[in-house]
This record gives sequence, C-alpha cells and structure tokens, in this order.
Amino acid sequence: FRILAEEGVPSELIYLAQAESGFLPRAVSYKSAVGMWQFIRETGRQYGLNQTPFTDDRLDPERATRAAARHLRDLYEQLGDWPLALAAYNCGSGCVDRAVQKTAFADFWELRSRHAVPVETTNYVPIITALTIIMKNPERYGLA
Repeated sequence: FRILAEEGVPSELIYLAQAESGFLPRAVSYKSAVGMWQFIRETGRQYGLNQTPFTDDRLDPERATRAAARHLRDLYEQLGDWPLALAAYNCGSGCVDRAVQKTAFADFWELRSRHAVPVETTNYVPIITALTIIMKNPERYGLA
C-alpha cells in the first residue's frame, strides 16, 4: 500500500496484482508476462524494470509494484477514468483508445456492453472491482 500511496494511486489497485498473479512474484503467463503485476517485456522496460540473462526486475515485488503504480497512473492520466485504466492495463491503451473511437463512449461499462473490448477484458475489470469490494468488507462476505 505504501508504494501505491507514494505514487499517488488508489490503494485498492493492489487487487489488480491479486487478479493478475495471486500475489505470486515469480508468476509467468502463457504470454510471457512476468511477476506479480504480470509485465510483458516491453512495458517492464518502459517503466524501468531491467531484464538481463541473469536478473529480471519484473520479479522484484517492490520495483514491480512501483512500476505498476506509475503505469496505472499514466493510463489514468491518459484515459481519465480508473475502469478504463484497468482495461488498458489488460489489453493495452491502444485497444481502449480504438474502442472509445469506434463507439464514441469513454466508459468501460458501455464499451463492455457494446463488445468493443476483448472478452478477457470484459471480465477483467469486474473481477478487480469484485475483489476490491470483497476485500474491503471481508466480514460481510464471511472472510473475516
């Protein structure tokens, strides 16, 4: 939570890492996204996560969290909306930009209902939203 606060993003974004990797720092996806925040090689480099044959900063929870917070903040500044930023984290900002241009709606829920974003992304934002609601109210959902 400290790093997210230092980078000026909502602490609830921590649940994105839960959805991405279950908080496993060594997670690797079938698309070669790595770490608890599931950075692909290019995005990791863009946010200062060095990758060599011997080390990979995407596996470092602190460095990767700082990079993810900066990336999410940049997406929010670009798109002006947290659900759109989350969608862009999943499918890329170009994908979200094209969906907004195609539909003339800068609203994730409208893009979702119009099938303007990939199927994985239509489920991604609701999953993170649900995780946030549940984890902020664990007793209500029998988890405390």
